[in-house]
Amino acid sequence: MSFRVPDWAAMRVLEEVFVKGEYDIVLPRPPRAILDLGSNIGASILYFAWRYPNARIIGVEPSRELFPILRANVGALPNVTLHNAAISAASGEVEFREGDASWSGSTQVGAAGGPERYVVPAVGLDELLARQPIDLVKFDVEGAEFDVLPASRRLTEVMAILGEIHARPGTPQTESILSLFSDYAIHLGPADWTGGWFTNFSAVRRRTAMPTS
Repeated sequence: MSFRVPDWAAMRVLEEVFVKGEYDIVLPRPPRAILDLGSNIGASILYFAWRYPNARIIGVEPSRELFPILRANVGALPNVTLHNAAISAASGEVEFREGDASWSGSTQVGAAGGPERYVVPAVGLDELLARQPIDLVKFDVEGAEFDVLPASRRLTEVMAILGEIHARPGTPQTESILSLFSDYAIHLGPADWTGGWFTNFSAVRRRTAMPTS
């Protein structure tokens, strides 16, 4: 299997996922379905497919530059479905700005990045969660989490959530996201993964019903 890596930032993502174990969490049971928000070039999907080979994985990535690489890297894996769209509080359209590096494209107003901007389809988080039962949500959406996660009415039905908050640990912005998961056991990742600029975390529901099928 070949895996295309477009720049140094993508190499760093691979290091975070496969060397530092960014998504290596303990779950009450293997997830049946995983929603991967901000799939980038597919490192996280490749990891989840390796660790949970029976899980369905839905990847969402808005970048027109990265999506063909994502599709080439992991699109042929069993049980993987990919959407070239941005995650949002509600479906519609949003403006996306490509980043100077592969990991920094964003839908957020005022986000740093390159000059290329364009409108992309947006899919609502709750719409995706309503389509099928999701056990694990991973997000790395370059600041969109501050709009998307608090607006969701279904997120706290999920067994586990993990990802990157684009604010420093302990800031009001970070605490506002973590406060959404009062019924979850929260674990913060080492600050050196992001140079202290962002907050990696996982949240696992303290009481999880066993699957019925």
